[in-house]
Amino acid sequence: MKAPTSAQRFRAIPIFAGALAVAMAAALVGATWSRHSERNTALVASGRPTPKPVLGPVKPSRLADRLCATLHVLPGRRTAECCGTAPSNYLYEECVDLVSRALASGSVELEPAAIARCEQAMAVELSGCDWARPGLPLAPAACQGLIKGRVPSGGPCRSSLECTSNLHCAVAGGAAQGRCLPPVPLGASCGRSTDVIAAYVLDRTAESAHPWCTDFCSLVTHQCEPTPPEGAACRASAHCATGQRCSQGACRSDAGAVELAGTGQACRSDFECARGGCVASGTAGSGICGMACGSATLLPVHRR
Repeated sequence: MKAPTSAQRFRAIPIFAGALAVAMAAALVGATWSRHSERNTALVASGRPTPKPVLGPVKPSRLADRLCATLHVLPGRRTAECCGTAPSNYLYEECVDLVSRALASGSVELEPAAIARCEQAMAVELSGCDWARPGLPLAPAACQGLIKGRVPSGGPCRSSLECTSNLHCAVAGGAAQGRCLPPVPLGASCGRSTDVIAAYVLDRTAESAHPWCTDFCSLVTHQCEPTPPEGAACRASAHCATGQRCSQGACRSDAGAVELAGTGQACRSDFECARGGCVASGTAGSGICGMACGSATLLPVHRR
């Protein structure tokens, strides 16, 4: 008998497990790649072949199945249990396909022990129901940075998570494939495409671990700019430097940021809640943080 996948096991067994909220999309950068070809050729000649993308059908990886079921199937199952709705697999199939291709090509590494830590953390985060809100929740810290890249400078890539060190995957125009390159200087173009693997594995570390720019990539101008100082005006944490978040319209360090409201505390929007959403309390323009199973009116709060 064929062994069931993680998705099938999650459907068959009631799981009282855990999560915080997520979603995001990292981006890449257009750039010139020719000056890195000699370095890449030298790496191949030294016995370290550059991984190449796998075309056509690929067998699903057990590691990819475990990781993607934890990130997509488990939250869908728990949301259904909390809210009395039909279970959702979210983006499980797409996640498995992309991660399986990266593993098959040799462009990434994924350790079973790291997945186990993610599974345990997700079980804790998804316990109870006060975390529930519309959409896919943010993955906990233990589920970040699990995929390690193996592609050297100048090598082909689809995601910055495939690149070694602090290299990022630079994609020119509408190309499906890019090259792993070092951070680019002030004035260069950046942030014009989505990191496909990072998006599906809910990884929020790609931008900081594999920066496009030597300083800061503005997602407003899509150019490399000087790093915004603490206190700079913002409308979202993406407008702030790494280690800061947008709090009350200004970039603040985590230590100086206003604490998010806990379950049962007053709020005015989902952005102010540490878990769940802002549920109407009967008073116009105000509510309390807690389980929110209704239609989403605001995006999940972005955490760094």
